[in-house]
Amino acid sequence: MTDPSRIRFGWAQLVLGAGLFAAAFWLGGPAWIVSWPATSVTAVGLGYLGLGPRVFGKRPDGSLAPLPTLVLLPYHVVAWLRLRLPGRASRTAWNEVTPGLFLGRRLTHASELPPGTRLVVDLTAEFRVSPGVRDQCTYRTLPTLDTLAPSIDAARGIVEEAAGHEGPVYVHCAAGHGR
Repeated sequence: MTDPSRIRFGWAQLVLGAGLFAAAFWLGGPAWIVSWPATSVTAVGLGYLGLGPRVFGKRPDGSLAPLPTLVLLPYHVVAWLRLRLPGRASRTAWNEVTPGLFLGRRLTHASELPPGTRLVVDLTAEFRVSPGVRDQCTYRTLPTLDTLAPSIDAARGIVEEAAGHEGPVYVHCAAGHGR
């Protein structure tokens, strides 16, 4: 299935990357530092246009692989700042949508987890696991590009695990919008 907003965002990233590369080439000299953010947004654009969330290099334990993190550092900085700007992230970390099932944003620390949480399902592709979460409960990740949903096939195992899990389950994306 083709999602027009995903395609537009992917192409916008590629055009931005091409523009930054062109500026670096045209200005020359120290302007070549702009090729790093150009590479970063180009890689993210390719992720949205078909490579998928693997461009971020998120591992099953919630860590991020070093090379993709380094290449995408300019994108990560902007994403991190976007979450911390006043009014950008949801004020409340989570909402209980049905008894024992909580949906929300990426937490800054495990102390923000809903009471008694036994399983955390992390849908972010661009952020590492929040500090302390793996120490406090079972952690699963299903890296998903921002504003998109995972495929049914990719989500099936985690959904089945969450449905059969004893105790509260917390499912989060990056900013918690569109819960």
